[in-house]
Parts: sequence; C-alpha cells; structure tokens
Amino acid sequence: LPEQYDVTIVSPDKDFFQLLSDDIQIVRPIQSRSVAKLRKEAEEEGRPQPNILGSTFHVYTMADFEAAYPGLKPRQFIDLLALSGDSSDNVPGVRNIGVK
Repeated sequence: LPEQYDVTIVSPDKDFFQLLSDDIQIVRPIQSRSVAKLRKEAEEEGRPQPNILGSTFHVYTMADFEAAYPGLKPRQFIDLLALSGDSSDNVPGVRNIGVK
C-alpha cells in the first residue's frame, strides 16, 4: 500500500496479526469479561492500558503485538499458531510446543 494510507482490519480472526505493521492495525471484538483481564494483565506487566473501544473491541497495534510476542515478527505469527496449535482453525500443533 502507498505510505499515505493507514489501514484498519476489523475481524475476530487472530490470523490477521500476521499483517500488522506501523500502518496496519487490527480491531477485534472481545467478550466483556475479557476487558478486565486485559487491563489487569497490562497493569501487572507495566504495559500501557489496552486501547479498548467501548467495552467490545480491542485495537491491536505493532506495540501491542511486540509486548505480547517479544522477538516475534508479525509475519511469523502464523508459524507460531501452526506449531503451538489453533483450536479455532482445527490446527492441532506439535506436541509439547507452544507459548510458555
């Protein structure tokens, strides 16, 4: 995309994390009970509070991704899901491999 565009992808599918960049953000719907959990985790880890629109959407940026998956590039995210498994896509993953 030309540099002058900022893109927002709205989808519940975390597979789109592989497209994140400084110009692309992902907006995912979240369950209301997850809002408190997201805020608590950010506070405990010393991260900025998540950008939550109302109480039903979470805006994911590169900063959010880097905080959640240190050392991982967005394009590698789909590989992580393939190795660790992804029940929403019926991917079993490799035994004893996953996010610790």
